[in-house]
Amino acid sequence: MKKFVNRIQLHRQDGFTLIELIAALAVFSLIAGLISAVTIFGFRQYNRITLENSLREEGDIAMSSVMTELYTFAPDYIMNVEGSSGIILQKGEGDTAEKRRIEIVNGTLVMGQASLEAADLETGSPYEIDADLTGSLIQAQTADGRACRSSAPCASGLIDIRLKLTRTAQQENHGMELESKFGF
Repeated sequence: MKKFVNRIQLHRQDGFTLIELIAALAVFSLIAGLISAVTIFGFRQYNRITLENSLREEGDIAMSSVMTELYTFAPDYIMNVEGSSGIILQKGEGDTAEKRRIEIVNGTLVMGQASLEAADLETGSPYEIDADLTGSLIQAQTADGRACRSSAPCASGLIDIRLKLTRTAQQENHGMELESKFGF
């Protein structure tokens, strides 16, 4: 009986063979690689969507601030800023006319008195937008498409706003374009 028991213990194997160990490590590395790839992809998508949402919010803030300025000031006439992307709102006529300016200056939305100098325009905006607005357009035109000039201001028409919002995050440029037209 003792011989029989010794013979069974000789064939008994504790542990794994090399092939089993290699197979287990291969399966584990495939699963771990897949999990990490999905997790990293998820974080990147989350960051991209968060950035897109913040750009959209900033665009909405810019659009609503322009509309608020337009409707609270209630101008009689609107004209385009010569040589720039912006509009001048005019209430009244002649020398007593009150004017306000809405303009894109150095990639920033600026709103304030029309008589401000260029240096003051850069600090005239009460609206803080982190995105760069370079390449954006604000212009007024009549319903039939003619531009509103200082020589021929418009009493009614359309304001066309095209915002190109860009922001750099993690060494990548992210951008969004928003367009809106509304009547005055």
